[in-house]
Amino acid sequence: MKIQDFTNSPITVSLGVLMGQNLPIKFNYSLANFVSDWLSKKKNSSLVRAVRENQRLIRGNVSPEELDQSVHSVFNHGGKCLADLYHYYRKPDELIQKVNDRSEILKFIDSCQNSKTGTLLVTPHLSNFDMALLSLACQGLKAQVLTYSHPNGGYKIQNFVRENYALEVTPVTTSAIEKAFTRLKNGGVVATGVDRPDSSDLQKPILTFFQRPSFVPTGYIRMAIKTGARIVVAVTNMLQDGTYHVRFSEPIEMVRYPNKMDEIQNNGRKVLEKIEKGILDAPDQWLMFYPVWEQNS
Repeated sequence: MKIQDFTNSPITVSLGVLMGQNLPIKFNYSLANFVSDWLSKKKNSSLVRAVRENQRLIRGNVSPEELDQSVHSVFNHGGKCLADLYHYYRKPDELIQKVNDRSEILKFIDSCQNSKTGTLLVTPHLSNFDMALLSLACQGLKAQVLTYSHPNGGYKIQNFVRENYALEVTPVTTSAIEKAFTRLKNGGVVATGVDRPDSSDLQKPILTFFQRPSFVPTGYIRMAIKTGARIVVAVTNMLQDGTYHVRFSEPIEMVRYPNKMDEIQNNGRKVLEKIEKGILDAPDQWLMFYPVWEQNS
């Protein structure tokens, strides 16, 4: 069994939720560190290779020892994020306190409610983006969340966690896309990640990400152009005190071009440059466990 199959299995995820709900948070942090030690040593696994290569390509010229430490830090941070998510997701008052700067969150929600157009909220898989989204929902945001198109049992449980605050979680299908189009045209909010390629839909790279051709998705750009929606980038980071902070970009308006390829690439660059900056501010918190670029890129 691949490590990713084990970590995403229904049993593993269910056990994580159960432990998060019933064990002290410090114990789960210690467990996260133990698991990150174990995972980091599996250097030949596809999981470790993907994280290592992704970290190499965003960090540039770093030593093998520094890359080893980066891989460990990514796994350790990811474990802490899951521990927090499963511990707080049924405690809305505490969850709101864990994701700080409420004024910025309420300002964003108010801007969505008063916008004449729909809002496409896009985010990288950076730190506890799930917990930030739940905090938004706790405080009144109503949104459809587009998720990975082929969820296994473990992902279905994670989607159930997301649905606890009336978020409409929809794996990407034709009907989900149609629903998202309708919501955006009616001035609603749709949220999605924009840095994980869908292996079932890989094509020739269209966008550059960290100055390299990448398989990052482009569907959200087409969606924003066709519906007239504005795009807002949300970046989440864990601070030194263990709380999370979410930052929102100014709305990014899509520009039409006669050439469709120019339209995708130029609008996509405006979004991805903000994603790149957010990742570089905290590279150890970029929880991307799948290869984003072609090997040897």
